[in-house]
Amino acid sequence: KHLRCSDDTPQCSRCRSKGLECIRPGRTKPFRQGSAANFDYRFPDSQTWLRSNAREFRLYTSSRGRAQRIPTEADPNLEDDALEVPTGVDRTQVHQENDHSTEARQIREACLLAYYVDELSHWFDIADPLRSFEILVPERAKHYPPLLNAIYAVSARHICRLRQYRTPDGRIMYRDQLLHDTHPGTAVEYMLKALPALRGFHTTYDEDTRGLMVATAIILRQFEEMEDDHDDDEEEAKRADPDSPNTPPQRVNFLSIISTVLKSSNTEEWSNHSSLLKASYWIALRQEIYYGLLKGHPPDFVQTPQIYANASPTNRLIIHASHVTAWHFDGRSEQEWLILKQQEETLEETVVKQFEPILSLPPKKEDGHVFPIIWYHSAIGLTAMQHFLLAKMILLAESPLLAQSSDARSAFREAELRVRSIALDICGIAIQHPKTPPALVNAALAIHLYGHFFVDHYERQALKGVIGRFRDACAWPVPRPLQQFE
Repeated sequence: KHLRCSDDTPQCSRCRSKGLECIRPGRTKPFRQGSAANFDYRFPDSQTWLRSNAREFRLYTSSRGRAQRIPTEADPNLEDDALEVPTGVDRTQVHQENDHSTEARQIREACLLAYYVDELSHWFDIADPLRSFEILVPERAKHYPPLLNAIYAVSARHICRLRQYRTPDGRIMYRDQLLHDTHPGTAVEYMLKALPALRGFHTTYDEDTRGLMVATAIILRQFEEMEDDHDDDEEEAKRADPDSPNTPPQRVNFLSIISTVLKSSNTEEWSNHSSLLKASYWIALRQEIYYGLLKGHPPDFVQTPQIYANASPTNRLIIHASHVTAWHFDGRSEQEWLILKQQEETLEETVVKQFEPILSLPPKKEDGHVFPIIWYHSAIGLTAMQHFLLAKMILLAESPLLAQSSDARSAFREAELRVRSIALDICGIAIQHPKTPPALVNAALAIHLYGHFFVDHYERQALKGVIGRFRDACAWPVPRPLQQFE
């Protein structure tokens, strides 16, 4: 029989009959707010909560894709200043660690800025005698953080790709200084810091600020070119399953920002624009020619007679290259081809003569040489002539008159021979000017366009060497059509 213990007796009958000490625990009252079955409790208003939202989180949608920044809500009731050092932690040690972190960041950013000036600025100033991106941009970046962060981003991405700056244990060293916490993710972080300022370019009317914004977009577009190695993979992933969470995010259209600012500028007063804005225009035009020839689309860029009239001889040849690129991927009408050929002849008579090489020798094939020796007095002349030769090569190879010839097969063979000769000239110029890495970009474009014209084994091996130089010197991804030469 069950004997119930009672609070009225000092000892229950069961314990008393067995001679045991009766020890009864106090009765606990269960928590009865809400449902105990599904744990849907209602907590009192005085309950203290820990902050559960992250300050910042980056979502990697794929192993190759960029990190997407996930915005977080700030808690107005919890400021960083209110956070206290936990009990038992040495405050001196915390301050020392913070000082060390600050010093490491200062060293890293100083090295990245120096690396930009020493190694990357000439990529932008290749046709600018004023060297605006070497001299003016770093100075202006001191007072415009987005531009400074863009410089850090492109420098970090470039230096991480070159082996000569790696220590045996894999860290980055520049000018005898270790760059702590410098990796490809560092470049992305700086890029994300530079992007927000570009959102307001539609409502910015101050020309000085516009120039800084365009310069920022120009540098970030160079960063995008160095990140271009997985573009084809991204496009395939988007076409296969655009709604997949593993589909990489779309990239920022820096060209749209650049074009909008330049289109809204008064081209009639182009000569009065700031030197930085004018320099940015010509860089953006060269970038668009590169993208157009590489991706197979006409340049989408503002060009007016006023701009052409005020262009330097170098930039007139570059504008001609942009016109030929537009024709190549948009229409290919015979009438437009005739106009471009007439423009080519006019430029040869009036402009090209200003860029005669200081040395021009045919290749010594008996010694195994494939490329001619062609020297120019400056990088400006080199850049102008490479763009002119690219345009000339396209007009030869894609001439609508070839099929109309009485002996079409012979006409095509003759055109292919001349195209191969021009391509070898472009590559020879790049090899003979090792201190001008951008020349290798134009050489890679020539191979990309008409490398399939080459069937000779020794010539193809020589082109393979050019692609290897392009990969090692430029730290740019090798486009997929060129990988057959690697």
